Amino acid sequence: MRKGFGFKVWGSISLLLAALFWIWSSPDFRASKKIPINFWTGFTGPDGEQMVGLIREFHRLNPDVEVSLQRIDWGVYYNKLFVAGLGKRGPEVFVLHAGMLPRFASAGLMGEMDELLDTQSRAALDDLVPVIRPKLQWEGHQVAWPLDVHMMGLYCNLDLFRQAGWVDSSGNPRVPRNREEFLAAAAAIRRLSRPGKEIWGFGIADPNLTALTSCYQHGGRLFSPDLLNPSLLSSGNIAGLDFLRQLVATYRVAPPPESNDAWVGYRQGSIGMVWAGIWMLAEVRGDRSFPFDVFPLPQWGAEPASFGSTHLMALAPGLKDSSREAAWRLVQFLSSHSLEWAKVGQLPARRSLLESPEFRNLRPQANLVTEIPHLVFNPGTPLLWEVQDEFYRAGEKVMRGTESASTALEIAQNQAQKVVDRDRARHSQAKAGP
Repeated sequence: MRKGFGFKVWGSISLLLAALFWIWSSPDFRASKKIPINFWTGFTGPDGEQMVGLIREFHRLNPDVEVSLQRIDWGVYYNKLFVAGLGKRGPEVFVLHAGMLPRFASAGLMGEMDELLDTQSRAALDDLVPVIRPKLQWEGHQVAWPLDVHMMGLYCNLDLFRQAGWVDSSGNPRVPRNREEFLAAAAAIRRLSRPGKEIWGFGIADPNLTALTSCYQHGGRLFSPDLLNPSLLSSGNIAGLDFLRQLVATYRVAPPPESNDAWVGYRQGSIGMVWAGIWMLAEVRGDRSFPFDVFPLPQWGAEPASFGSTHLMALAPGLKDSSREAAWRLVQFLSSHSLEWAKVGQLPARRSLLESPEFRNLRPQANLVTEIPHLVFNPGTPLLWEVQDEFYRAGEKVMRGTESASTALEIAQNQAQKVVDRDRARHSQAKAGP
């Protein structure tokens, strides 16, 4: 009797617990009525800590929303995000670089924002810097909203400039603005070398983005204007890569890339100038080993250009109304508070914030405002990464001196064209059907 009674008691308790769990887990019954929003980013460094602070402030002002911030290293971020989106398990809000928009939008992983634009957000849209506006669209619909704008900058070791005598009448370092001034400054710094201590005028710290920017400044491009074919083998691209090789082999102001990590060399004080993203600012500030500043890039070729991008915020498609409205509130909050975000090494994407006294006093970010009209964004095509990788491989060969620019780019052009042709054939077969 007692044994049977015990089974009945435990059975009743189990049924009660199961019922309570079912009620609690039901979307119609929650202890908290907060709207859950999953927010994925690749901000794993100091920028991630800044984002945590912004989310806390959002929670304070929006107590009906609970944002779960997921920070994933950029190296694996996009694969995880893409797979999760395809499996309908992606976050309600996510961040991606402008160059990734075509791939995600063409796969149907980005929700349209057109219907969310009210009077206030349309005013905010008009406030965005013009160069970014086209990067928010896909097939005539707005699918993204910018968090910031970022670009390459000229990082200068101010001590080495002063030691080299490259200063103005007031003793302040002179910022090189063109090819001639840049080469002269680099040569002056290089002459500081002494036995046992090599000092270099310039270092190729980010080979890929430096090569891309140099080629754009010389009139080169990755794709034809209609984005249908790669255009790697162009006179502008050849000139841009040739100049980088000349800095090593002809002018001898930059160390060979295979024997020197230029970013480490710069941070250790043995390289006077590097081109690097403004997003690297926190690393140099953390060193505190020498005074430095960041300025607009000197113009090496016929065109002013700096590789640029923007962190875009996107919404998952098919969100229910309450989730979509809460997600949109988060996007607009972060946009309006992007001056706080800029402090870790970005620039706001809104003109009103760029013109504010607070931002003008934010150095060195404010130094780079003049670059914004000349930013060069990745072409808006899903095949960007395959073609760009071929370009990067060519650039590495040229900078290492293993192949001439024309030979390396001819190989890259042929390989990239094969990628484009295969993709075109695949789409033709898909349209033709079985």
